Amino acid sequence: MSGGVFDLDGTLASTAMAHLRAWQLALAEVGVTDVKIEIRGLLGMRAYDIAKEIVRAAGLSYDMIGKLIDLKVKHFDVIVPSLAKPMPCAVNMARALRGRGMKFVVVTSSLRRNAVRVLESIGLKPDVLVAGDDVDRGKPDPEPVLLALELAGLSPKEVFAVGDTLNDVKAYRSAGIDRVYLVKGDVEVPVDESELKGLGAHRVESLCDVMRLEGLT
Repeated sequence: MSGGVFDLDGTLASTAMAHLRAWQLALAEVGVTDVKIEIRGLLGMRAYDIAKEIVRAAGLSYDMIGKLIDLKVKHFDVIVPSLAKPMPCAVNMARALRGRGMKFVVVTSSLRRNAVRVLESIGLKPDVLVAGDDVDRGKPDPEPVLLALELAGLSPKEVFAVGDTLNDVKAYRSAGIDRVYLVKGDVEVPVDESELKGLGAHRVESLCDVMRLEGLT
C-alpha cells in the first residue's frame, strides 16, 4: 500500500457535537428554535445538503441556505477548537503513514474552511485534503475520492480507505478501492449489514484495528 484515504468527521476527529451546536446557533440567529428534523442524522452530508434539509423542515425560504451556511461556519470556527478531539489512534495512524513514506489523504463532506479548522484543532496535516466545496457531487458519489487520488498521484489499488458511514464506503468502492474499512464513529449511524457485506467492506471498531490489519502498528 502507498497511502490511506480517510473521512474526517467521525473517522479521524470527533466533531459531532461541534457541528450540531453550530447549526443550532445558526438557526437561533435567524429566529428558529424548533426544527422538526433530527440534525444529528444529517451529519456527514455536505453543508449545502444539510442546510437544504433544515430550511425545508423549518419552513424557511430556500434563499436562506447561503446565510444559514455562513452563520454555521462562523459559529463552528469559534467552538471547534474546544470540542473537536482526535478519534482513537488517529494521531498514531498519521504518524505511521508518514514514517513509512505513505500518503495521508483526507476526503470530507465538510466545507474546506471547517475541515482545516478541525485538522488544526486535532494536530493533523494531510498530504491531500478534498472538501465538500471542492467538488460538484459529494459522497456517496466517487468524485471527491477520485479527485483526492489524482492529487495524491495514487491509483485506487494503491490505497486502503476508512470511513464511518455507508456513504463513505460507497464512495470508496465506486472509486475502485478494494481495501475499505467502516469504523464506529462518534454518532450512532444505523448500518444495513447486508448492504455493507455486499459492498465488501470490513467493519471494525476503530482506527486502531485498521492499523493492526494494515500492518502499521
